[in-house]
Amino acid sequence: MSWPPVLKKMIQSDSGREHPYRRWLTTALKAVVSLGILSYLFSKVDIRSVVESLRNLHGGYFALAMISYIALQFVGVLRWRIMVHVQGYGHAYGRLATFYFAGLFFNLFLPTSIGGDLSRCYYLADNRSDILRAMTTILADRVSGMFALICIAAVALLGTSVVIPVWMTVITVGGAVLLLLGLLTPFIFPRLIRKFELPYRYWEQPRFMAGSLAASFFIQLSLVFINMFTGYAVGIDIPWGFYFVFTPLVAVSGMIPISLNGLGVREGAYVYFLVQVGVTASQALVFAIVWLILITSTSILGGIGWVFTGRSLTTART
Repeated sequence: MSWPPVLKKMIQSDSGREHPYRRWLTTALKAVVSLGILSYLFSKVDIRSVVESLRNLHGGYFALAMISYIALQFVGVLRWRIMVHVQGYGHAYGRLATFYFAGLFFNLFLPTSIGGDLSRCYYLADNRSDILRAMTTILADRVSGMFALICIAAVALLGTSVVIPVWMTVITVGGAVLLLLGLLTPFIFPRLIRKFELPYRYWEQPRFMAGSLAASFFIQLSLVFINMFTGYAVGIDIPWGFYFVFTPLVAVSGMIPISLNGLGVREGAYVYFLVQVGVTASQALVFAIVWLILITSTSILGGIGWVFTGRSLTTART
């Protein structure tokens, strides 16, 4: 099975363009950042202790975390389906789920999660001229999820005595303000926003926006409990309320585009927060590794589904 052409363009050489090596240089720098942070983290722990902790994972809690995380992706499909419906697409839920999980799979091989978004856009669009409408659904889906995440993270900042890095506070609070202003702008300047027909469709149907935001808050809060299950699997004993603090803040840190899909930055954030409440660096790193296993395994499952159903996918003509 061949990859979508839009993804081929991302992974093939751009020798005919003005700056043929810029993208690869950026990717290489992000890889250096990811490897550098991971190397530093592993240099600060006892590797044998990490391996031993991984061997002694609590199977029941790990399975609960894995099943919960996979199940949560289907709520993500439901949220995206709301966005798709507003734009007039008639795809069934099962078909959209295939597109969605294919996107998770492609994220494993591309330097940013944009690659997975492009694959969803490619499969959703009816033809090449329909790409913008398809991309609008994905951007709306992203913004909805980001708004819920930033709001929860901002509340977490207000309710914790844990030392939070200044840059993380600035990004979280600033992001919350910008997203809130963005959501209110169509109500303040309706004539201006109406010029952008595709995104304005969401403000014309507020009940769908409300449903999307409800799904987003459910997803983000569920991730807190899945992190809690992961902590139990690793054997970490911390107050359960602290999960509501560091889970959204770690997610925010992983969104900073300085590494490969947040790799390294996300793990460093887990270690930073968990060590502050008495968890050893080795245990904190094990927690981060197990979380990486969860998201990677889910993406691989998405790839398996893509392989078996991909030939029937409706794709854009190129």
